Amino acid sequence: YATVLAWQSHQAVVSQLLAEYHALFGLTVHVLDKTLFPSGKQLHHNRPLFDKIHAGTFTPYAFHMCWTAGRVDKLKYLKNMGLWFL
Repeated sequence: YATVLAWQSHQAVVSQLLAEYHALFGLTVHVLDKTLFPSGKQLHHNRPLFDKIHAGTFTPYAFHMCWTAGRVDKLKYLKNMGLWFL
C-alpha cells in the first residue's frame, strides 16, 4: 500500500509486480481482447465500438471505466452508454 501511495497509481504497482514476477518466476500474462473487454481508453478513442454498445448491437463481456477522472464523469459516461446497472 505504501508503494501505491508513493507512486499514486495502482496500475503502475501492478505492472511492476507483473514484470518482476515474470522475470523471477516466469509468470505468463495474457491480455484480454480490448473489444470484448473494453476500457475507458476505448470509450475515448474508439467511438464506433461505443456507438454499437450504445445502440445495443454489441455487448461486451465487461467494461472497466478507466481513463476517465472522477466518479461523477464515470457515472455519467456509464449511464449514457447504458452500462450502469445499479
